[in-house]
Amino acid sequence: MGRWSDRVTEHREEFLDILKVSYPPVGRTLLEVVRVPALIELVAKGADRSTATAELELPGRPSRRVLAVVAPQRTAGGSVLVMHDVTEMRRLERVRRDFVANVSHELRTPISVVLANAETLLDGALEDRERAGEFLEAIYRNARRLSSMISDLLDLSRIESGQLTLQSGPVQVSAVVARAVQLVEKAAGVKRVSIENAVDPSTTVRADEKALEQILVNLLDNSAKYCGDGGMVAVQASERNGMVRVEVRDDGPGIEPQHRDRVFERFYRVEPGRSRELGGTGLGLSIVRNLVNAMGGKAGFEPANPRGSIFWFTLRAAEPEDDS
Repeated sequence: MGRWSDRVTEHREEFLDILKVSYPPVGRTLLEVVRVPALIELVAKGADRSTATAELELPGRPSRRVLAVVAPQRTAGGSVLVMHDVTEMRRLERVRRDFVANVSHELRTPISVVLANAETLLDGALEDRERAGEFLEAIYRNARRLSSMISDLLDLSRIESGQLTLQSGPVQVSAVVARAVQLVEKAAGVKRVSIENAVDPSTTVRADEKALEQILVNLLDNSAKYCGDGGMVAVQASERNGMVRVEVRDDGPGIEPQHRDRVFERFYRVEPGRSRELGGTGLGLSIVRNLVNAMGGKAGFEPANPRGSIFWFTLRAAEPEDDS
């Protein structure tokens, strides 16, 4: 192929997939097959001179980014168009940039607080017993936040890299929920939040018990923090088609529609200021999703009726032979 009026003489199957072409392109003009002006211009440039290269975005849902290279065929005439799909590569690059930027942003505040308070103490405030206690408390609080964030980052890194070894076996969901409730009830009690374990004792899933406990602790802690003073959190479970769906429900203010698809992203916060004030690292829900995925399940969110939030996940139900 060469200029826009030239005809396609040969192609590979991947060409049809990248351009979403559902009919045989051989014999058709390039303009008939390719409805991307930038790509047609690139082919024209390649036909006029030496190799031409450009990265383009192809329209569609979802859109795709390709690295296109056009080279003239000196002997046979026409041109050769080669396209590499770089959509996933660019997405990963964007994720990496966002991650570095988010980590830097999240670490900057607690480190600045620790440094500022330590400098104040060194400059003489250490002699003021009343004020020194306030500065030390600020240092301790932000150091704990840094420790929690680093711990969550390490957990997330191990999960995503596949370095975390999960031991799958039959696990009684209600018993794990009970342990998770004990771990968060002190923090929940400060806000007078009550937590109900409504899971049937017979409900059993195939999972890693420690991973399941971490999932439930993260979800219960998240709901208890944001459902409001005197709120109610309940854990329920139901089985269908060999899968168990576990729900953590609260009667809080809920989450606005524009945030719902992003709550499981790393460092994404619906209310950034309030989340940091409550001690959140912005990684808890991301850890939940990754752990659930690692055990072959799915995690999600949906609004509760008439108000509140439902964070849910699914895991495979334990087969009868799993208990033997």
